[in-house]
Amino acid sequence: MTIAKQINWKTIMAGTALSAMLVLSACSGGGEDAPEEEPVTTEPGTTEDATTEEEPDEATSDDEKTNEDTIDSSSDENTDELSKGEGEQELELGETGEIVSFLGTYEVTIENPIFKQDVGGEDLSSEGGTWVIVDATFKNTSDKPLNSYDIIDGSIYNEESDVRMENVYYQEEYLVPEEELAPGEEIATKMIFATTKSSGYQVIIGNDTYSNVLMWNIESQNMAE
Repeated sequence: MTIAKQINWKTIMAGTALSAMLVLSACSGGGEDAPEEEPVTTEPGTTEDATTEEEPDEATSDDEKTNEDTIDSSSDENTDELSKGEGEQELELGETGEIVSFLGTYEVTIENPIFKQDVGGEDLSSEGGTWVIVDATFKNTSDKPLNSYDIIDGSIYNEESDVRMENVYYQEEYLVPEEELAPGEEIATKMIFATTKSSGYQVIIGNDTYSNVLMWNIESQNMAE
């Protein structure tokens, strides 16, 4: 009886130990046989790679081209509007020259220069000076209106003193008229300059910063007092 009990107990212990070993073996074996996950690679030209490439936006490209064309066109128009003449031209009194400026184009004629010692109570003779007055005609040759006040502008060059003076605007007797000249319309006026006495002068219309330059030579002996 005692022997039988001992055998049964040993059998149970042996079975329990075997079961534990089988469980441990199964767990250990499952870990070793599990396949490793391979890293996903993307080959050039595959579907995944194609989705990451940016396709050109035809609509955007067309819009950009249209905008560039518009900018280029605007630049050309501005260039045309801001075109100006170049160079200098000497003319005889009574001859007509054309100014090509940022404002537009207009013809100018200078003639009949005279001396005056006193204008509007301002006598320049005591200081060796004189007033020089000329007849001037301005004609709008552009295709848009021009303001007479903008274009009746000039200077006189004194050959002896080598001094250049702008025309005077403040003398009431010779005020520069301000009116709009339509295309083809002209205005006759007088221009007055304060300068010193000289044997020769040059009336200058235009400026090389915004137009070509016209010049009329004047000799003192040909001027009336």
